[in-house]
Amino acid sequence: MKSLLCLVLITVSLSLHAQDTAALKSASSFHKGGYMVTAGLGFMNSYRDEYRVPPSFEKGNITGFSPIFVRGEYAVSNRVSLGATFNYSMLYFNSFRLYPSFNGPVKRYTADQFRVFGVGLSAWYHFDKLLNVRGLDPFIGIGANINNERHTALPEGDSTARFRTHTVTPLIKAGVRYYLSDKVSVYGDAGFDKFSIVSLGVTCRFDRRAR
Repeated sequence: MKSLLCLVLITVSLSLHAQDTAALKSASSFHKGGYMVTAGLGFMNSYRDEYRVPPSFEKGNITGFSPIFVRGEYAVSNRVSLGATFNYSMLYFNSFRLYPSFNGPVKRYTADQFRVFGVGLSAWYHFDKLLNVRGLDPFIGIGANINNERHTALPEGDSTARFRTHTVTPLIKAGVRYYLSDKVSVYGDAGFDKFSIVSLGVTCRFDRRAR
């Protein structure tokens, strides 16, 4: 009788273990071979925050719109994806050029249209299997962006000039996706890539495997 009871307990234990293992697999939100495309907006733009003018100018309001980005990713393993990101931002740096006069400085308004387009490569590590929360895909990533920056009237000394340059900036971010369905998720990350400190967006996943 004891042997039969032990056999039943062992059978039940193995069955429960198999169910737990299946639950862990079903909770996975990221897997090898998946393609993801994310589109969104960036907030807390570093280009806006770091803009300065020389003493012969007075800084005015900065207008424009939030940076936009599109990122494509491919899962090369069950933990790692590689991505390519395209960023775009346009700002108007409004300022006043100061001219000396007997009655004090005379101000003349000037606007510098600033446009930057960036292309970046990155690698992302995904933690969904560690947290085991169905639909949740937390990640951390590193990479770099190559940026094309253009100014139409950049204040320099006591005048303005057209200016164009290329820069390389690092990307270090952590974030999370939450899948609303098998194909669509909401996206958010925080960190640094020069374009934004915080980004929010939507991800679409293109693969045939069901979670």
